[in-house]
Amino acid sequence: MKNELKSRTGGQLLVDALKVHGVDTAFCVPGESFLAVLDGFYEHRDRIRFIACRQEGGAAFMAEAYGKLTGRPGICFVTRGPGATNASYIVSPALDSSAGAYDVVVSNSGGSVTSVPNGIACPGVCAFNYAAGTIVQLTVTVDPTAIFKGWSGACSGTGACTVTMNTNTTVKATFKVTERRRRR
Repeated sequence: MKNELKSRTGGQLLVDALKVHGVDTAFCVPGESFLAVLDGFYEHRDRIRFIACRQEGGAAFMAEAYGKLTGRPGICFVTRGPGATNASYIVSPALDSSAGAYDVVVSNSGGSVTSVPNGIACPGVCAFNYAAGTIVQLTVTVDPTAIFKGWSGACSGTGACTVTMNTNTTVKATFKVTERRRRR
């Protein structure tokens, strides 16, 4: 009798590994970027419960809650790009929520935001995880073509933004573009 190996995709092997590690439930917003994984979930439909969700952030929260309530791995699959961004807001808090650490998430456009202690240094959207009780001072640097309009979220006004990390925190720095750069 000849022993033949069945050809497997990377996605199918990934789901096989999830099963070996005790995964019995996965939350997902199906997408074309991981069709082979979806095939793997279909193959294991009798052993891994697959819950299709409408929004990536919701899927991530469900996976986090499932993991905390059952002590089993909380698994979430989403598409790359905007799907991953929508789910990313829960990834670090899920990992750190029992460790006494919290995230500050900063979003801005028209300048950059930095922090003391170090951790936040970004134009756009960024996040950093701080230990509980840490006092974080956020500072803006305004692009030459913009003006700083103010803070929203955990801070307000146009002055200094200081947050004490006792919960996950979101801060937005709002800028107004005053002129466009001229092409030469």
